[in-house]
Formats: sequence, C-alpha cells, structure tokens
Amino acid sequence: MLKKPLLEDGEKIDVRSAGAMSVAPSGRWRLGEWCKTNKKLLFLQGGDVRFFTGLNSLLEIELVEREYSFGKRQCLKIDCYGRESEEIFWLMLPNVKLWQEKLSKYVGSTVAEGDIIKLAEKLSHEAEMLVWFLYRRHRANISELATAMGTDNHMEVLNKIRLEINPASQEIIGRPIFIFRQKWNGIAYNWWLTELSSEGEPFHDIIDEGDFYRVIAETPEDAEVVVKNGKLAFAAKLGFKNTIELPRDAKGICGDRHYRNGILEIRLDKL
Repeated sequence: MLKKPLLEDGEKIDVRSAGAMSVAPSGRWRLGEWCKTNKKLLFLQGGDVRFFTGLNSLLEIELVEREYSFGKRQCLKIDCYGRESEEIFWLMLPNVKLWQEKLSKYVGSTVAEGDIIKLAEKLSHEAEMLVWFLYRRHRANISELATAMGTDNHMEVLNKIRLEINPASQEIIGRPIFIFRQKWNGIAYNWWLTELSSEGEPFHDIIDEGDFYRVIAETPEDAEVVVKNGKLAFAAKLGFKNTIELPRDAKGICGDRHYRNGILEIRLDKL
C-alpha cells in the first residue's frame, strides 16, 4: 500500500505514479514515485518526500529523450524557480504525456500587481526600489540594479535579493520574485522578474508641444512601438502588450526614443 505524503490543509493528491528523477542531463536516475497535488509536485522514496516544488514555480516543460534502463525513453525536462536561481530536473514516468498535459497548464502562471504592492509594503526602502525598478524593466543586470538602488556594491544588491526580497516574495506569492538566469530569450546573465498579469493599464501621458506630441509611457525597454490605425501600439517579450489612443492629427514617430527607469519618451509628428 502506498504511503500518503504529509499534505497541507486543503491540499489534495491529483495524480500519482511510480517513476524516476534525475537532476543532471546525463546523471543517474533515482527510483521512486511522483505525486502531483493541487499545490505541489513531489518526488517520494519509501513514502518520504525527497524533493518538491510549487506548481506556480514551473517555468518550462519539455518532452525529451534520455537513456534509461538500456535504451532511450521519453521523459519530461522541467525548469522551475529555485531558492536563488533557475533549477532543472527530469521526470521519468510510464504515462509521461498525461503528466505533461497536467503540468503544462501551470507554466507561465502570473503574479497579480496587487501582490507586488503587498510585497513592496513589507520591504525596506532600498529593496522596494529594486522591486519597482524590475517591475518596470522586467529584466536587468546586476550593475543596473546597483545603480537603481544608489550603490556600486554588487554584494549589497545580492543580499537585498536573497535575504529580503525573495524570502518575503516566497511568503506572499509562493515563489521568488527575482530570478537569475544565465541565458533566456537570447539574453545572458540577467535578473528577471516573475511574469506579471495585466491588471490595470501602464501609465502614459500625451503632451502637446505645438509642432509635435511628446508621449511618455510606462513600458519594458525592449518594447516595439508602432503607430497604427490612430493608436500607439506596444509589444514586448514576456507577453507585454498595450495600446494608447492618439489625437487625430498625430502622425508617425520622429526623433530618438529615450528610455529611463521603466519610462519611454518619444515624439510624434503632427499632420
């Protein structure tokens, strides 16, 4: 008879299967059982939990082939948020596609802006500055974070993330809000913010300067901006999209674009 793992209040087992786990691309497999609840993914050996991660910590799930028991078999490669950075592990299961279907719906789960506000309220002034800076930028390297915090000490920034921001985030939203990835979306060595939901509209303002319009908008730095059908349209990685209604006599974008601390400034010609 299978031993039931210790669960939290309101936590229920959804699916359970014998299988194996590996934590390296060519590492050994550990035999045991995989268990998915409505909150966590767990790996058990002898009924004891040897590994678990929250479902809202899953980043990517990929069906791959690995050597297993004298031959290649399909398994799941999973990227998830760890305590300080990205973690990768592999699941070997007899019904691997069923598990892929059940777990995939949790990938890319979002965090409401209201939770970001709750988090900021728990932080020191310097840590709060970092959270809002990365909220606007979505990603930044350590030098940019240090500048935003008003210091040139990178260790001071890392301590704010690891000792204050991420522990508070774990308590409020169930996973770290800052995640370091060596390479993601073709960008190397950056801190990224957990993907946000689109509650509310980003700030923007349109100022009539006589011969042209000055537009100030809150948007990720990598956003593409185009004028189309009387609107200014923004689109960036991580699914960010926004549109701004323009005055009828606004034409195309002119001059250089200026970006600072999450705010984009551009000029629009008039007809």
